[in-house]
Amino acid sequence: MRDTIASDMAKNQYHHGNLRQALIEAAADQVVEFGADRLSLRAVARRAGVSQAAPYHHFKDKEALLAEVCRMGFEDLRTRSEASIVGLPDAPAKLRALGIEYVRFARERNAFFRVMFGGYIKDKECYPELKSSAECSFELLTEVLMQGQREGSLDVNFPPKDALVCWAAVHGAACLIVDGALPEDKMEMAGIDADSMIESVVDRLQRGLAPGVGVLTS
Repeated sequence: MRDTIASDMAKNQYHHGNLRQALIEAAADQVVEFGADRLSLRAVARRAGVSQAAPYHHFKDKEALLAEVCRMGFEDLRTRSEASIVGLPDAPAKLRALGIEYVRFARERNAFFRVMFGGYIKDKECYPELKSSAECSFELLTEVLMQGQREGSLDVNFPPKDALVCWAAVHGAACLIVDGALPEDKMEMAGIDADSMIESVVDRLQRGLAPGVGVLTS
């Protein structure tokens, strides 16, 4: 009965011109459950309850479909990042919030995170909407640094460079946490866990950009 309902829903979506979105959502669910490596257009078609040929009317191959899943991930990250800084008083507070939210996203949406940064899309230039979504996430960080530059709350000489440095530091920490690559003995020796580690990483970035320090811009 469940398969019949899923099939009927997919057919209804097809008749209303929404099959493409239904396939993207089915692919996203597939990625969350089984990972991107096991994704195939055939499996997505089965999940959506349509013929095996149906996905090829909308996506030329697996990468094209994964590009849409990847775009969804970046848009979700942007939405969550924007929400995390609403009402915060200044750029340092926003910088800290963005770093913590980035790692929270990586942990809570790790299937998407792996698709977004796992090399599944060989060239984002081939997918303009994906490229735009990915750039928007980075631009938000740059905007916060530019705000800090204007208000004098952050020592920023060249926002694009400083944004790249901040992103690299937080992204590296996120990858270590998501991949479970943090050595437990060293963590225990340092007296920290994953949560306190990312707090420390973000705090150090914040202090490094404090006026008069110039650690990140030297």
